Amino acid sequence: MTTFNQVLLKNNLMKWEVWLYLAFALYPPLVFIGQLFQVNFMQLDNLANVTLLEAYSRLLVGANQMLAPVIIISYVIATIFYVEINNGLLFLFKDINRKKVFTGKVTALLGVYGVYMLILAMATIITYYFYIVPTIGSSGALIPTGASAWSYLIIELIAAIAIDIIIILVAINLSLYFSPGITIMGTVFFSLLAELAAKLDTLRYIFPNSYKTLFYSGQITFTTAISIVIGLFVLYTIILYMNAKSRFVKIEY
Repeated sequence: MTTFNQVLLKNNLMKWEVWLYLAFALYPPLVFIGQLFQVNFMQLDNLANVTLLEAYSRLLVGANQMLAPVIIISYVIATIFYVEINNGLLFLFKDINRKKVFTGKVTALLGVYGVYMLILAMATIITYYFYIVPTIGSSGALIPTGASAWSYLIIELIAAIAIDIIIILVAINLSLYFSPGITIMGTVFFSLLAELAAKLDTLRYIFPNSYKTLFYSGQITFTTAISIVIGLFVLYTIILYMNAKSRFVKIEY
């Protein structure tokens, strides 16, 4: 990461909205409260007999199902692009190549997501070894040993990360055209659509996170599933990134 990108990342980490987004990565320990009050979305009974990495993957998926992190990160993105553009703040970057500015902003946002994943990982480790293992009865192992379980984990984890990054890029594109409210609603709609896609025959093939279900049901092999997941991710990323960059460089500061 260049010095310019590091400065943008530090600026992002100073925003209260970003801190709120990162706070949602601490949700795994809330299972203690969920167990006490029988709050379904906080319970991790489905994590019985899973390894640490499997627990992390499922918690990463579960965080997006809450939608709150999606709402917050889309608002953060709207402030970084739409608000700065409309308030004339991009004039501060007038002496810097616009492509460099755009790439720096995207890289900084991905850096925020990286911090989010790191915090979630630490919260998962604490929750896993201090609650899930002794209470629910998971194995305590780091990774699964069975080939099928290991293959499913790889597909699930890569697809979850892919969807998260695609959601960020969708929000960036929307924020370059629409107000924060529309950006948030559009991003949430895309997130919900991606989540429901696995259950819809007409849409399941266009979202990366659908292929873990197809692999689990035996409809496709691991090689096919992971290849399509990566292929779709690359396709979405190229289209969304190039469109957003093209739009950004044409904006009048």
